[in-house]
Formats: sequence, C-alpha cells, structure tokens
Amino acid sequence: MASMRKWTGKVAPEELADDFAGGVDKSREEHGEGLESTTDLAVPDGGVADVLEDCGVWHWLSEAARVRGGKIGSVDVKVSESGEQTARLFTYQEMYQRARDAAGFMFSRGVARHSRIAIFSTNCHDIIEVHFAAAALQATVINLNVNLKPGELRFILEDSRVDAIFAHPILAPTLEDALSEVDDAAGASQLGMPKFLVWLDSRVGGIVEAEFSCEGITYESCIDSGTDRMSEIRHHWKEDFEYQWYYTSGTTGKPKGVILRHDQICLHALSTIEEMGLQTTDVWGHISPMFHLVDAFAIYAITHVGGSHVVFPRFTALGVLDMLERERVSCTNLASTMLTMLIHHPTCWGRDYTSLRIMSCGGSPQSNSNVKKTISIFGCEFFVSYGMTECCGKISMSLLPKDRRKLSLENQVQLICTSGRPFISIELKVLQEDGSEVIWDDRSLGEIVVKGPTVFDGYFRLQDSKSKHFHGEWFRTGDVAHVSSLGYITIADRIKDMILCGGENVYCVEVENVLHAHPSVKQAAVFGTKDDIMGELVNAAIVLKDEETTGNRTSEIRSYCRERMSAYKVPTKYYFLLQMPTTSSGKIMKNRLRDMFGPTMEQHSHKPVMRSSIWEVCGYRQTLSSHLVESGESCAVVIASESDCLRRVLDALDLSQLSMARIVICTDRDMSDTVLSMVDRFPHFQLYLVVVPSLDALNVTSDRSLPVDLEVLIMHVAEVNANSIFVFDQNSFESMLDGLASLNQEFSQQLTTNGEHIEEMRSSLQGRVAEIAGKLLEQNLRLRRPLVSPFHLLLCLTIQQSAT
Repeated sequence: MASMRKWTGKVAPEELADDFAGGVDKSREEHGEGLESTTDLAVPDGGVADVLEDCGVWHWLSEAARVRGGKIGSVDVKVSESGEQTARLFTYQEMYQRARDAAGFMFSRGVARHSRIAIFSTNCHDIIEVHFAAAALQATVINLNVNLKPGELRFILEDSRVDAIFAHPILAPTLEDALSEVDDAAGASQLGMPKFLVWLDSRVGGIVEAEFSCEGITYESCIDSGTDRMSEIRHHWKEDFEYQWYYTSGTTGKPKGVILRHDQICLHALSTIEEMGLQTTDVWGHISPMFHLVDAFAIYAITHVGGSHVVFPRFTALGVLDMLERERVSCTNLASTMLTMLIHHPTCWGRDYTSLRIMSCGGSPQSNSNVKKTISIFGCEFFVSYGMTECCGKISMSLLPKDRRKLSLENQVQLICTSGRPFISIELKVLQEDGSEVIWDDRSLGEIVVKGPTVFDGYFRLQDSKSKHFHGEWFRTGDVAHVSSLGYITIADRIKDMILCGGENVYCVEVENVLHAHPSVKQAAVFGTKDDIMGELVNAAIVLKDEETTGNRTSEIRSYCRERMSAYKVPTKYYFLLQMPTTSSGKIMKNRLRDMFGPTMEQHSHKPVMRSSIWEVCGYRQTLSSHLVESGESCAVVIASESDCLRRVLDALDLSQLSMARIVICTDRDMSDTVLSMVDRFPHFQLYLVVVPSLDALNVTSDRSLPVDLEVLIMHVAEVNANSIFVFDQNSFESMLDGLASLNQEFSQQLTTNGEHIEEMRSSLQGRVAEIAGKLLEQNLRLRRPLVSPFHLLLCLTIQQSAT
C-alpha cells in the first residue's frame, strides 16, 4: 500500500491534470483494474426459480452469514451535535439473525408474500435488515423519500395501502400529520391504515411523542420479540414477486408507483458487481439517501460479495470526509451536489484516502475541472452514471474499460464527463423522431430508449398507459442525447418537463399545480436554470390576477408552496410578469423564460463556487434553520458577494424555528439595498451589515504576510464563536481576506497610494449607515449598538494590533 498522500495546500488548476493522471495510476496500482469480478456471476440456467433459490437476496445474506459470519458486515455511524462520530458494529451473523427475527415478527403480524411495507427513514443500519427481512417474506418494500410533505406522503400511503410502516423517530411529526388527515371512518378505510408502526434507529434514544391509532413498537423490541418462523415462511415461497416500489413524480403531477420485481433487483445488483469489480475487501459508504436506488442497490451487491457497509446518517461535507478517512471506505456513489461540496471543502486536501478504489456520481453532468479535481483529491477511479428508477437505477456509466485507458489524458477526461456507455444489462438506442438511430457524430440529437432485464414493466395502476411510455418493447426515457464516435452518450435536454435539483427530480407540472391553486395566481410556469452546486434551480414565472402589484407576494407564495410541497420542489426564485411569452398557439415558451432569467454559459462558467453549511445541509434536503436549531447557535452569519446569493441563503431560513437574536451579513460590496429589502422579513432580529473591501476594490497587490482573519471582524460585531460562521461563497471569502490583509497592511505602513479608493468606498457606505440604522430602529429592533461603518472597525482592529 502506498504511503499517505501529503498536501501542503491547495493545488493550482494547472497542477490538476498531473495529479489526475497520478491518482488514476495510484488507484490501479493499489487496487487493480477494478473491472474484473472476483465472483462467479453467471445467472443459473433454470430461470427465475433458480435465481430465487441460488441467487436471491435472502440467500445472499444467509450465505454471507455462513461463510463470513464473524466479519463486520455493517458499521452504523452516529454523529453528535459537536460533530463527534461513533459507530455500532454488526457482524454478518448478527445481521442475519436480526433479519430472521424481524421477518418472524412481521410474519406474526400478518405480513407475508405480496404484503407491502413502507420505509420512511433517514440512513441507518436497520434499513438494511428490513430489506432482507422483506425479501425472506417475499413482501414488497416501498421506499419513501424523507422530504415528503404530509399531503404527499398521504397520497402514496393511500395509493399503495401499506400493511406496515418502518419509520425514523425524527419523521414522526410528518407521519402523524399524514395519517391524522384521515378524520373519519370512510377516510380511514380509503387510506388503509397500517397494521403497525416500527420505529427504526431506536438505539439513539429517539422519543416518539406523536399519537397513532395503530400499534407502535421500536425496532429493537421487534427484534427481541421476534421468533424464528423461517420454516413457515419458506412454505409460502413462490417463483418471483414484486420486491421494490418507488414513487416518482410524473408529468401528470401525481406520483407514480414504479414496480420492480425481485429478479430485476438481483440482476441489477449482479451487473453492478461486474461493472464496478466489487469484491469481498470492499467497504461501501452509504452516503447518498438509502431510499434512492442510487444507493439501495449496494445493500444487495455488497452483501453478495461479502464486503462491508458503512452507513452515514446525514450528509455534511466535513462529516463525510472524516468518515471516508476513518472507516477506510473503498467505494461509494454520490449525488453531484454532494461531490461538489466535498471537493470544495477546505479540509478535503491532505487526508488519507488510500483505501478509496472507485467513486461514482449520479445526477447532473460533471465539468472537466470537477472530474480532474475529484481524482486529484481522492486518487481513485471515478465515473458518472445516468439512470432512472424505472431501470433499477443504472442506464449508462462512464467507467472506462481497458481499451479506453490507452487514450490521451484529455480524451479520457472527456469520456468520464459524459453520461457514459450502456450499462451491462441495458440495451440502449438514441432515436430520431422518425424512429431511426442518430448518427454517432456527437451532435445529432434523439431520445434515449432502453430495454433489458432490469427495465420495469409498467407503473402501478397505469398499465393502460403503457403505450405512452414504451415504443414497442423499448422504454422511452424522455431524455434527449447525442452519441460520440466511441458510443458514449451525453444528455442534452429533456422531452419531459423536469428539473434535476440536488439529485432530486422535480416535475414542473406538479409545482405549477400548487402555484395555480394560490388565490392570487393567474398563470404560472416553472422552469430550471443551471447552478454549480444544485445542478439546476427551480424557478417560477407568475402572472398575478388583476395585475396585482408584486409587493410581498414572493414571501407569501413561497410560504404557500412550502406548506404543500417538499423543500426541494419549492421555487428558489419568483419572477412576476404582466404576461407570459407564448407561441402562436398559446403555449408558454419555457425556453424563452430560461433565456430571460437564466445565466448565460459565460456567466455560468465564471460563477463563484459556493460552499457552506447550508449547502451541506440542503444537499440532504434539510434547511439551514434545522441545522441552526440542532446546533443551538444564537446568531447566523452570512458571507456573500452577490445579492442573489444572499437572498437564496436568507430564503432558506424558517424564522419560526429560530430563537437566535442576530443576523450578520458580511459582504465585499455594499448590499445595503438588499438588507433594507429584508427588514420586513426579519422584524425581531438584529441585523448587521459588515462590508469588507475586496482586493479588486482596493486595487492593491495581495500580501499574505500580514493576514487578518475575517472571523475576528465578524466576532467583533456579533460576538459569535467562529464555529457558527457560515461561508456561502469561497471566492468572496478569499477576496475579503486578501482585501482585509491589504487594508491593514496599508494602515500599518501608513501608505496613501490607494487612499482615493478607500475614501470613495468609505463615503458611499457612510451615507447609507444612517439610513439603514434608521430603518432598523423603526422596526423596534433591540440593537446592541448602532450599525457602524466597517472602516471604523478596521481602524479599531488596526489600532488594537499596533498596541499589541
């Protein structure tokens, strides 16, 4: 094993290519090529029955327990409020016995073949055992997105009529609201109340104070009370069964149930093992949500090869980086948003990632620079995958086979940045409107259609619409792509009206239906725009009734949406128009809206990279408010260089949850207009605007020999601990550090060369201080001190430093 890579600091962009090549070579030297499987993956000739008996999911766990019973099969990581990580370890023998007990408990409560159980939980080890227990029973698992609002959750429960729900205690309020909407006997009958609730992850001591009409029990009690009923359970086994359901939002605005059979799940897992070369020594990091197929397949694949699982509860960049290093993770799959936050985190360099063998990323396409930086940091194989729930997860992947590795470095990177070549169990075509295949010229566009043993058969209760979704035996993905001369596809557009935000699919019609229900909205159109962190952002163009003025309608409509939709579906920006751009037939031109309000490619490529605690949390669909409530902070500090960035951050705050008293806005330019516009939204908070001149504003050369930490300035104003400072713009943060250092250097050296620039900025700001302070005082804010000029603070700091 090579020694730990040591980094003395950030690697300049021009160095990334060399590190990329070195990283790939190092990974291949240490871990092998990564494509050859160590397991015989041949599917039995006997068909489905033999797959169930010899290669079925339950058999895989029992074999792991028989062959590797004493091996650590799962590491259940828990993170304290202070960020300290602890873990509980489970051997394969323990996992097998616990899954048997869970199956016995469910069987005693009437769960059997064709029964449906729902899992509504953040990542935890118990999920793995429940999946295997369901396989033993030949029951159907319905994996629920934890970001669902009560109304959305209720629709799915009503549609699927589950027999039991396995839920995490932190989601009890949402579940209670969803079930409590059934307020009469007829409604209860329609919903089909579950027979019982099981609270997962009960070892962490979660207390469920919600009230439910059905039986409730902790998972540990379920295990303790379970009896071995496998002989009875086996008696009910038959050939194949519906094993997994996933609800995906659709163009109709209502979630559709995707039905995946047991044999499809098995074959997808086996195919992934072969593609990624998964082996007994692998340690899989369950970082992405386990309710998504992007991660759930590893529950089966890693168990089949006898590797180990590491389950991480909630994504934060720092926490994941610590976990990758400490738990010696060798392979994982991340949403593109997560990856972006990891590689831009200041502590990502200089760690020991020698255990990492292969990493994949799903969701938004990756840029050339991001791919190079990823492999430079982690030093492992990397690929992008494209997939859909309807195909068990994977459709294509850009993992390079041996013959492609002979290409030049730049050509390899270009291939990795694509959506890849077809997955091993998928047949893929890109068809033009006339049904013919497109030319492989990297320009001609067509719709991706797929078929294969891992492609679903149809949607629940929507079998009559199969012709709409299938072109003969080929499933129509609705995604438009072009194909390179080497057969690698690149997604270019979508036929279906969908936005991919932070790895989650947002169907525009669903959001539009909510907006149209608002009493003041006459017309609404939802569209996506590019974003470096989230992939795409959800935007809404709105025409109000009777030409009402916009006023405070943004806040009102946003709150209206938040009450009715998952957080990731709520539009980030709202544009109020007098009329929509339409075609001659009256159809809204969304491409025109994207041109009007979206960034140009040039603007997008130069957009500052944002990273911070809010994006770490939002990447896992939590709000900044939740993070602050959990951390107990009394002050929020926002560092931003653009008004738009600032608004997006403040929009993520749910003030009803917060008890903090101060909000400090730190920027490298005068944003007083933006702050004034926020006053009405923050009537009970102390607001501080701290403007630190950037290097460009000072027009001086940076000299890091006399740096002044920006945190000192913020703490001077807000009296907060440095740990509660959230940076939302890395470029802005660094430029402010440079500017602050240069400014202090000028004061200390008594230079006057750039005095005009400083005086001009000072005069501009001083004229606004009184106005801002007056506005704040009008709102009866209990200011600890008047809003002061940042230059007075800088002078004060300089004097203090000179005195020391």
